[in-house]
Amino acid sequence: MGHDDTPRWLDKPSTHELIWRVLVGACVALVVLELIGELGWHTGHPHFGFDALPGFHGLFGFVAFVTAVMLGKQLRKSVKRDEDYYDPQERP
Repeated sequence: MGHDDTPRWLDKPSTHELIWRVLVGACVALVVLELIGELGWHTGHPHFGFDALPGFHGLFGFVAFVTAVMLGKQLRKSVKRDEDYYDPQERP
């Protein structure tokens, strides 16, 4: 297989837009289904008052993910090593 300059399907801006539209559509559909479920059937037993709110679990998961990424960025600063840490070159 030769290398050519044609962009792959994930490199195209139209693909990025399609992926975003599908993800946003899926999120909206899930929130709507959760709202419909809250109105129609019992979906679980909340342990606290706030976890019975519609969309709570999705929002909680998003906040937890963002927090983990931000903490990971800070952790990287403290554990980052030089490029040649494991294979130092002799310097005269």
